[in-house]
Amino acid sequence: MAALATALSLLPIAPSAAAAGALATAVCLALHVRRRPDGFVPAALLASRAFIGSALAACAVSTSYFAQLYSLPRLLEQRTGWSADAVGTGQLAAMLTGSALAWLLAAGAGRMGTRRAMAVLAVLAVLAPLTAALAASAPLLLLSAAAAILAATGGNALLSVSAAGSASAGHRPAAIGLCVLCYQLGGALGPALATPLVLG
Repeated sequence: MAALATALSLLPIAPSAAAAGALATAVCLALHVRRRPDGFVPAALLASRAFIGSALAACAVSTSYFAQLYSLPRLLEQRTGWSADAVGTGQLAAMLTGSALAWLLAAGAGRMGTRRAMAVLAVLAVLAPLTAALAASAPLLLLSAAAAILAATGGNALLSVSAAGSASAGHRPAAIGLCVLCYQLGGALGPALATPLVLG
């Protein structure tokens, strides 16, 4: 799993070598899962569409957030002419706002309904990078950062619960762990994507 995650995180930087490494480690992992279907990566989870969907969504929202986290300072400097101090202060305010909203969303998800909360997070996860790519004003760029951390943090909590709910009782710890691992993979993919695509 560590080798596979490392290879996947290197895809934006060295596509050919990383793809070859990911393929080789995926084959090894598949053989291992076949020999030990109830091991660290339970075969039942890999056959569950609900689990796979939750894990991939966790990776996607995390990748989007971390790409914006690393690209936002440069975007603010290039498009608004802000000083480094202003950029840091603005980014901190956006991150704190997004985190507070994620906490409120998680607290109210029970009343709101998981599906509705997930729909809100999905919309934010799509709009945040689009806004960051197109916006030329500081308020919109900071709003996109707040939306990205709201989608990533709130999504991590809800998707972990969703992943656990899709698994049998004996596989729930593995489901949560693997979903969190996919979220953390986004923490490696996001900066790797930000460097060539945004920071140049």
